[in-house]
Amino acid sequence: MTHIGIIGGGFSGTATAVNLCRLCRGPLKITLVNRGFPLGRGIAYGTRNGNHLLNVAARNMSALADQPSHFVEWLQTRSEYRDEPLPRLREKFVPRRIYGDYLHGLLFSHTGSAAEKGIMVESVAAEAMDVVPSAGGAQIALSNGQTLDVTRVILATGNPAPSDLNIKGFDPAHPRCFANPWTDWES
Repeated sequence: MTHIGIIGGGFSGTATAVNLCRLCRGPLKITLVNRGFPLGRGIAYGTRNGNHLLNVAARNMSALADQPSHFVEWLQTRSEYRDEPLPRLREKFVPRRIYGDYLHGLLFSHTGSAAEKGIMVESVAAEAMDVVPSAGGAQIALSNGQTLDVTRVILATGNPAPSDLNIKGFDPAHPRCFANPWTDWES
């Protein structure tokens, strides 16, 4: 059986798993290696602060390329958007946490239906420490001491933390400096 290891459970890892579930035939095993944030949320969509908005209008946020209005249609199922006129909803910049709900829901709805096709999806709450080529694929070493033997590896690790600015006279300890805006991701 083909076993795909996806390192990262934010947008990219989740969208990859969803589309593998949608578009592949079984048998297939998918393992999402995810650390630090709930699946489907990552840093970008893990915030709980409703003032943190998407920087793209809802009409352009479908996670399914072949269904461009999927996100807007999903928004219409939520009580807070039920009475919103469609033209206005399409142009709305919704909170990032709501998009995280969307991705999380997509993952679990598609993994459930994928089981009928012989596609198994699991997640491992650990950090991938190393990937080593092996016969027939690769071995992923995890922070919890486990290893995963996989046929293919997909790296979906997101953006790295910002690097320090190297500017003469710049004081990174200054109270108005926020070197990493994602440090307090839940606020």
